[in-house]
Amino acid sequence: MLRLILTAAFLMFSLPTFAGENCTCRYNGNDIDEGQTTCMRTPNGMKMAKCSRVLNNTSWIFLEQECPTANLDDTNMPNYSTPASNSANSLSAG
Repeated sequence: MLRLILTAAFLMFSLPTFAGENCTCRYNGNDIDEGQTTCMRTPNGMKMAKCSRVLNNTSWIFLEQECPTANLDDTNMPNYSTPASNSANSLSAG
């Protein structure tokens, strides 16, 4: 009887268990699906991280790629500043 209990306990604890299919990572109060990436604020600046599974638990894996940023090309931007002489004339004309 003891041998049967020990065998059952051994089998129960030695068989791998798997997490569910809908695992998520948490960051900044949001659920991020496994396989998705996000930019995370770290002590070394913003880093791209991917939600992955490590030893049957979700975990963040930091990637080599940088976080995407918006770049603005100044050469095509209209100049909205008005010269001081024009604004002074429009105030005194009234």
